[in-house]
Amino acid sequence: MDKDKVIKSLEWMRDKESWREGIMIHDDHAEVRKRICDNALALLKEQKAVEHKWTSVKDNYPEKEGFYLVSDGKGLFHPWIAEMRIFAGMKGFCNGANMPVVEAWMPLPEPYKEGR
Repeated sequence: MDKDKVIKSLEWMRDKESWREGIMIHDDHAEVRKRICDNALALLKEQKAVEHKWTSVKDNYPEKEGFYLVSDGKGLFHPWIAEMRIFAGMKGFCNGANMPVVEAWMPLPEPYKEGR
């Protein structure tokens, strides 16, 4: 769901006299609703987009096994997706044949979802 739409909905709900036409809410319920909306709005507005940056394999490897965007660090190849595995306590990327050595990695972005 779009963050801006959620913020607008919360602002609308916070300022509404009643949640549904014809149903009045006690003053104490309205105050609780307002506090919940204000807290949620504050968290959403402070939330920053997650920035993924390249991490050198000299610094560390990912914590979990899985697929990651990787680079040779020289720009000879476009970044590609490789699987990082842990075997006998050692971490490493499985490149396949004829692939350069992985020098840096970053997490993959979230998959596309309709309407986002």
